[in-house]
Amino acid sequence: MTTPAVYRSVLPVLLSFLLTSASLAAQGPASGLPPGWQLDGPDLVWTSEAPLRAGGARYEFRSGTRLLGYPATHGRTLRLRLSPPGSLTDLSVWAAGRRLDAAAHSGVTRLRMPQAAPPDDAPLAASTYEPAARGPYPTERLRYALPDLPVAGFEAPVEVVGEVVAPLGTAGPLPLVVFLHGRHNTCYRGGPDGESVLNWPCPPGWRPVPSHSGYRYMTRVLASQGYLTVSIAANGVNGQDGLFLDGGAFARSALLRHHLARWAKWSRHGGDPWGGRFHGRVDLDRVVMVGHSRGGEGVERAAIDSDADDPWTIRGLMLIGPTAFGRQVAPGIATTVILPFCDGDVSDLQGQQYVDIGRDLTIDRALRSSVMAMGTNHNYYNSEWTPGLSQSPAWDDWFDPNDPQCGEGGPQRLSPREQQAVGLAYTAALVDLAVQGNPRALPLLDGARVKPASIGRARAFVHAVGGDKRVLYAAGRGLDFSATGLTASQCRGFFNAGPFDLRPGCGRPHYFEVLPHWTPMAFGETAPAPKALRVQWSAPGGRLEIPVEPGSRAFDGLDFRIAGEPDAAPVEIDVRVRDAAGRWTRLGTQPLTLRSYHGPSPLGKVVARQLRASLAGSRVDPTAIRAVELSPRSAEGRFWLLDISSWRDRVADSDPIRLPRVSVGDVIVREGDSGEHSVDVPVFVDGAVTRPAYLWVQLTDYSSFEDPTRGFPLVLEPGATSAFIPFEYIADDVYTPFPQQIQVVLQARRNAVTADFDATLFVEEDDPAPVLTVDAAEVTAAEGAALTWTFRLSEPLVHGGYWFLQFLPADARFPELDSDDVPADFLEWHGIVPPDEPVVLSELGIFLSLEFPPGETQASVSVPIARDGVAEPAEGVVLLLDGVGDPVVPVPIEVSGSVD
Repeated sequence: MTTPAVYRSVLPVLLSFLLTSASLAAQGPASGLPPGWQLDGPDLVWTSEAPLRAGGARYEFRSGTRLLGYPATHGRTLRLRLSPPGSLTDLSVWAAGRRLDAAAHSGVTRLRMPQAAPPDDAPLAASTYEPAARGPYPTERLRYALPDLPVAGFEAPVEVVGEVVAPLGTAGPLPLVVFLHGRHNTCYRGGPDGESVLNWPCPPGWRPVPSHSGYRYMTRVLASQGYLTVSIAANGVNGQDGLFLDGGAFARSALLRHHLARWAKWSRHGGDPWGGRFHGRVDLDRVVMVGHSRGGEGVERAAIDSDADDPWTIRGLMLIGPTAFGRQVAPGIATTVILPFCDGDVSDLQGQQYVDIGRDLTIDRALRSSVMAMGTNHNYYNSEWTPGLSQSPAWDDWFDPNDPQCGEGGPQRLSPREQQAVGLAYTAALVDLAVQGNPRALPLLDGARVKPASIGRARAFVHAVGGDKRVLYAAGRGLDFSATGLTASQCRGFFNAGPFDLRPGCGRPHYFEVLPHWTPMAFGETAPAPKALRVQWSAPGGRLEIPVEPGSRAFDGLDFRIAGEPDAAPVEIDVRVRDAAGRWTRLGTQPLTLRSYHGPSPLGKVVARQLRASLAGSRVDPTAIRAVELSPRSAEGRFWLLDISSWRDRVADSDPIRLPRVSVGDVIVREGDSGEHSVDVPVFVDGAVTRPAYLWVQLTDYSSFEDPTRGFPLVLEPGATSAFIPFEYIADDVYTPFPQQIQVVLQARRNAVTADFDATLFVEEDDPAPVLTVDAAEVTAAEGAALTWTFRLSEPLVHGGYWFLQFLPADARFPELDSDDVPADFLEWHGIVPPDEPVVLSELGIFLSLEFPPGETQASVSVPIARDGVAEPAEGVVLLLDGVGDPVVPVPIEVSGSVD
């Protein structure tokens, strides 16, 4: 019997042949599947006109608003074993909020703007502090390869390989910076112009792609500044993570912590591969982890999975174009997220969630920074993913070469070297801030309008929460506001109208790729969307008054996170504050200016820009401020206010916060007797719940013929050590090929984090299965007739049943029928253009469907034979029906037919 862990890993992708509905029988190419789509036996296949390459984003197949599952990649095709049952209408394929098979879909509009560059913002001041400056130490590069690491659920163990760049001539323990690359092809041959694949282990004659070597431009500089850097390989995870709902985050976490444990052992006790060179030389109390793409999600998960008694402390996290499938945020750790504006892989910029969720997860003094890096794509932050720099095949992930902002070679795109300068500068700044507490790094990461001089012409816009800031107002927290001469209302980014049916909330409908603050969780879309305060006006002079929570400490200014409408003109805003005595004071002599992100879709991003109003020279007592007023000067406009924070020009001390870790467990339960049954899905708590912990639960019943998805809140009260999620199901006394398999997903919302956030509840069918037999295994027919086999079930199936037969090469009894021996419309029905030269049927990839309608016990399968009037010897076919462990087909059934 399959283990629960395996059920969890394969649920959304691979189910048995029986989980294909009888209604799919009429869904072949002749019945109107969209161009590029076809049914290949039990698989739904989409073929792309452009190459499909491994990346961080997850591909999704949808039928209307219903998620069909996550297909596997095979060259230019995506292939999904169909689940759940149901008809195929309005098919679409998505990746990270971007639809790949069409330009638009019902109810959602793309931004249409002139093909021109946006107006430049006022230039950012160059900081006198240069985090990317090379340090005083020479460096040395080392390498280690240790025994492979077994990972639960993986067929092959994962490599334990690290590239070390160490400073020379230093004294004392060295802070440790660990790099983890993302998901890319794993193996290659033939050099940069050769081939690459996503396999593990590599096939004979192929070499591992050295993705972990792609950050040397960072590790060399950091090592010269006195940091010990280690970049680890994760091809073994990339080659096997495609079937796991968390995208392999648990495996990346295990791999990272395995490396950290080895470094802790080498530093404490010696025994490293270089003769004890690092004995006593590694400061594991000061660790920073840098993760790119799925590696970003992996380092976040590793920080959550680390225990208080582990011999390391993670002080900083640098996330570059990260995925956020599980929305798992590690509190108390300084975090910077680089969002590549021209990211063609994780194009919805879901990494913004690490900042936004971190704001509300708990009381947290760790600075969380979002860096919108203009002109940068996803891949070029790794030199081994960059054409012209890599040893293996590499590519530009941006999908529109003619785009005026992001098209390669356009004036707005940065060269690979310029892009890597951005990655180095902000990574080094985060390391300096997290490890050294350097106040000079703060303006680069807290939203001040300065930039590192080393990034040259590059533009990067930063907004931040946490640190020494305090949130004074956030949409949805219940504080009243008043509007005069304009309209203001709190809104959600989207509304859940049904399973995976997300209706626009804040403003016009857009693809989710332009809404990073409101990107729905890939498989948690029932969770309520975050709120914003939407402000609109059609004449100048309006006022928006917002009460703020009074504070007891002084601060230096107010920070506003405001998102503008992408195709709107810049907005100018005056700011006033009201004290406890009712006095109003204007801040600054110039209005704040908000410029939104312009450009053709998907470049019109609804992303917050940070505006700062300084209190300098205002003589305002910060502790007496009771309200903030925003007054637009522009004739008309619209924006969304996310929050207002007080700002102090100082670095806040922060330590990792150990919130309770909540996990959900797999369950297998026998169906039982007919009637209603209840089962409890266990929830485990690791750590003390001292405040009410809020989570969201989503249940998706992939075997449901109706609404498959629902969600609801889960609250853990103080002192809770466990909980359960109740689920009710209806049992019967007849066999069904559609056993219930329910996906359970947890999302942490406040005062908790999640560890194993996904699980499967499997209701095991325990009624005896009918037996499938064939009346005659060998049949004959004449030209112009048909080869027909009749199959029978010993008992009918309530919901019917569906199987496939595939053509096998003919044996020595007769030559095999070819494409000329069957009518052209038979081939066309199966999506095959009749070939000019005859091809035997077993080489055409044809599957024949065997359908039993509900309640029926007899069904037939036929192969029509064309009449050509040419005298020929007997020819034939061999067909195989294999249920892959299906109890209705306990052994494969082989049939054959010959034509006289």
